Amino acid sequence: MLSADGNFCCVLPEANIKAFILKAESNGLIINKITNIQYNQKKPVSVSLLNFSRYQEGLDINTLVLHNEQGQPTEEYKALVAGFYLWA
Repeated sequence: MLSADGNFCCVLPEANIKAFILKAESNGLIINKITNIQYNQKKPVSVSLLNFSRYQEGLDINTLVLHNEQGQPTEEYKALVAGFYLWA
């Protein structure tokens, strides 16, 4: 059960996003943030990180690209995982 001021977050494949958002909204949840994940800029979005709550915060949509054209991790991705990987 989600508290009145709680957040519900999930990771879903791109193909399931629209149906999931509709189902969540029909159950009183509002989408507030979507982070689309791409392996590189030439690949389509593979998964998305979704953040829902019971109140409207404004919709924030952004994209995280994991690798540059040379196959190296992007600076944004390295900063995100720096605490978990020695290479970052």
